[in-house]
Amino acid sequence: MLPQFTHPTFGGITFDAVAYGEPWDGFATPVVDRDTLEVMLDHLDGYRLHGWVDGEDVLHIEYFDGNSRPSIFDEVTPQANGTYDLGRLAWTFELAEDHPVDGAGPGLLAATAPDVGLGL
Repeated sequence: MLPQFTHPTFGGITFDAVAYGEPWDGFATPVVDRDTLEVMLDHLDGYRLHGWVDGEDVLHIEYFDGNSRPSIFDEVTPQANGTYDLGRLAWTFELAEDHPVDGAGPGLLAATAPDVGLGL
């Protein structure tokens, strides 16, 4: 079983990943299924950012500036197997368990990639 991940904005709530990419700047890069993505979106801080999945299954994230105006937008297209590579957001995701992120790279990827069809 893969370690769960979290982010400081989620106040300790953890989420399941189907895989992890290479760590980004020391942070976890989770790959999630649609169900996990929907749960995660329900826990976003609506004052700072808003996220939704459109009719073509593309994830959209809208970031707000200090005046509650949208200032930055991100999009993540689902991979062929329907999963979302959240590493593309460049957020500071952390593993929720005592697993060093630096050690969660190739070994963890190799153990999970064939099961989810990431082609790695």
